[in-house]
Amino acid sequence: KSHSKNQGVLGPLLKFPAFVNQMENMFDPSFDAPMQVTTTYTKMAKALFTLIQETSELPQKLGRRVLVLVENFYFFWKVFNERLNRIKQQESRSQQVFDQRNNRISALESKVEEAHKLYTENLHAYVRWHVEYELPKLYKFWDELEDKFANNQQEELQYLIPKQTVMANVNKFIPKLKGDKGHIQNMFNRVEKHLPEKDNGLRVEVLSALKTYFMERYKRFETQVLQCYHSVKSLPKTSTEVKHIFQKAFEQKI
Repeated sequence: KSHSKNQGVLGPLLKFPAFVNQMENMFDPSFDAPMQVTTTYTKMAKALFTLIQETSELPQKLGRRVLVLVENFYFFWKVFNERLNRIKQQESRSQQVFDQRNNRISALESKVEEAHKLYTENLHAYVRWHVEYELPKLYKFWDELEDKFANNQQEELQYLIPKQTVMANVNKFIPKLKGDKGHIQNMFNRVEKHLPEKDNGLRVEVLSALKTYFMERYKRFETQVLQCYHSVKSLPKTSTEVKHIFQKAFEQKI
């Protein structure tokens, strides 16, 4: 059953590690069929993944919807990746037990890999949402520039997008990146609101991914402007300066 938003990791998912641990401790190769255990793991993991998807589709803001996917697939991947590594490292009492255990692990391993893939995809979507939410007009302008570059229109870019338009966007948004109420701090505060626990490893990963994504886009933007508008010698804030602002905000949040 899916529940309402803003609840973090879903209850059934929180209970699954204890269930797997109990199954592994109780498993007796003399009586238990490995395939039955494997099937149980696979079915339960599949049901949990469906629950995560259904919960993300409940009526809520886009940022929260993606956060459901990020938080829960991160939890599944992180917890079971560590657990499987520990199981693999345990010395087996016999080759038979070792082989059977490996067969059971392999089924869960595929779900761990799937969870990591889904987490990574949604993490990228989540940090993009933060930038677009905070700076919608600048984000749209970046996309427009990159679209022109992708279509090999660099030569005529200054005619397609006049320098006045470029500088209007630059002067409106770039100086406001810095400060306690600047755009960068606002984005970091929003992450903090979504992930309030300071010792949450996921928060650090999100902040780091947000910093990386924004800097990649900003550097491309800086390069495109300087390359196509020769009379523009520098932006109000260079990519190096913006990186410093991000790093300072990042250190305050971890």
